[in-house]
Amino acid sequence: MAGPPNLIPKHFRERIRRCRIVCLAIFIGGWLLFGLLFLRHLGDQLFLPWEVFSLFGFVLIAIWPRIEFRKLRRHLEENDFRLCLDCGYILCGLPNTHACPECGKTYDIGHIRDSWQYWIMHRRLPNDAV
Repeated sequence: MAGPPNLIPKHFRERIRRCRIVCLAIFIGGWLLFGLLFLRHLGDQLFLPWEVFSLFGFVLIAIWPRIEFRKLRRHLEENDFRLCLDCGYILCGLPNTHACPECGKTYDIGHIRDSWQYWIMHRRLPNDAV
């Protein structure tokens, strides 16, 4: 029995996972640093800077995936939507039906391009792309 269809290409899913981990690390590290440096010295006057820092962290976590999506879309358009759905390897210059040199998954370039274009429009892969 197969699992549910991939709604996000593996390559993009890994990039988003990494950026969210970095955002959370920056956010938590900043909270700890801010707390250690200023909590003892400011007392009750701490409310406004703490709120501003929290807002910045939440905005960073919300916006960074959108920036990554735009970068990936630009990368796809530059390479004529010829990226492996599994590993993101650029398939330009390779035969229309072949195996990806990076991950070994067989592909048909027409199907790959259609799947990426569908994903750009709907932010999910079609069911037959899995």
